[in-house]
Amino acid sequence: MLLATPTVGYTGCFAPVRDMNLSAAASRISVPTLVVAGMFDAATPSSHTNGVLKQTIDGRLTMLSAAHLSNLEQPDAFSVAIG
Repeated sequence: MLLATPTVGYTGCFAPVRDMNLSAAASRISVPTLVVAGMFDAATPSSHTNGVLKQTIDGRLTMLSAAHLSNLEQPDAFSVAIG
């Protein structure tokens, strides 16, 4: 399905994710938080990931060798990370 999706449409869907600011919402997280990110994720780049992480009280980051769908691209590594 993903391969059949037009590139322009697929990448256009991620513009809102790329452009949103989660700082206010992230600063309200009051529990330990695991941020799982893909090092090749163009939709949510590391600047966004690090911004969310810095806003949490007790956050930690796991960076996987994946793009945006790390649970599908790296299922074993994802399972270990959240395990």
